[in-house]
Amino acid sequence: MGWSGIRVTNSSVEICPAAERLQCTKSNLLKNHSAQDGLRGWKIVCSGGDCWVIGENRKPIPDSVTRSFATSYGLCLKQQLIDLNKEGYSDTFMDQVQPHIKISDWYAPCFDCGSEYQICVQLLDQKKTPIKTFQPEKVIFPFRNSQPWCETSHVFKNYGPGVRFIRFTHGGNDTQFWAGHYGIRVTNSSVVIYPADESFSLTNRNLLKNPVAQEGLKGWEIVANGGDRWVTEGNKTTFPVTKCFVTSCGLCLKEQLIDLKKEGYGDALMDQQQPHIKISDWYTTLSDCGSEYQICVELLDEKRKPISTFQPEKVFFQKGTIYPWRQMFHVFRNYGPGVRFIRFTHGGKDTKFQKGQHGIQVTNSSVEICLID
Repeated sequence: MGWSGIRVTNSSVEICPAAERLQCTKSNLLKNHSAQDGLRGWKIVCSGGDCWVIGENRKPIPDSVTRSFATSYGLCLKQQLIDLNKEGYSDTFMDQVQPHIKISDWYAPCFDCGSEYQICVQLLDQKKTPIKTFQPEKVIFPFRNSQPWCETSHVFKNYGPGVRFIRFTHGGNDTQFWAGHYGIRVTNSSVVIYPADESFSLTNRNLLKNPVAQEGLKGWEIVANGGDRWVTEGNKTTFPVTKCFVTSCGLCLKEQLIDLKKEGYGDALMDQQQPHIKISDWYTTLSDCGSEYQICVELLDEKRKPISTFQPEKVFFQKGTIYPWRQMFHVFRNYGPGVRFIRFTHGGKDTKFQKGQHGIQVTNSSVEICLID
């Protein structure tokens, strides 16, 4: 018997009370979010086909989550209902502060079977009637694909008074009706709740401008513009974002310098708390040309001298092979006092010196400040 349906894991709901402000300790309000306790804590809404099972993750994913929930060829859905009062969030807090509620879910298909993914998150009143709902269209992956982990995210804002519960439901099925569990997998899911004041906007937001080429090359300093130069194009390989930056036959590098003080991160915060600094970058190549990718991210002092550097070895791709989008990921920790700037540089080139833009493609880059739990 195979394994043929959606897999879901590491789901979370987190809240930072207003009184705790930047010192808040976030906790996941979903129980058993990473399948560490089987199906314990989840209400099974549907368990079609060969039912829900627990499986091991087969692709690398941020935060190194190793287990997941897998569905079958019949629809499988599971949910949790979170009682905000029982979790310590009073009616007054929810009604007057109306904290932002950010949800995120990661999902990826199996190579050898088509699959379908769905999610629905609802904010409910005292009678459990929906006040607001996030329910995007189902995501359908074709038979035989090699897509990496993808992310869906949403932030509830200005939803009004009365929210007392959060209902989190997700799951899916495979589309080939194979016995077992071969379809989509989901993991690293989260629902983070935080007050919508200026302080809390400091955490978990992307400090890079124009990360997905939505405004051409605006916001980026061109360090190297070899060959036929940088261009922006639509993605030719399936990915959650539609545009990317494309390099040429000569070295192409671009960078951004982030001034932490201008972004609201004071010297005391950076020196005393030393929050984690998470960087992420996605890259791929065209099958008709070899290419190379490189990245360098530096934490700089007041004089812009490096304190800590992330610069992995260059990544080389061979001609004639189809590669999915890949993620480069790193977290700076315990880097010491004095960090005032972050310099993010990335790019590459093709290795066959073909005219035009046949080199590495990059998109969906991010730099986030994550306060330590």
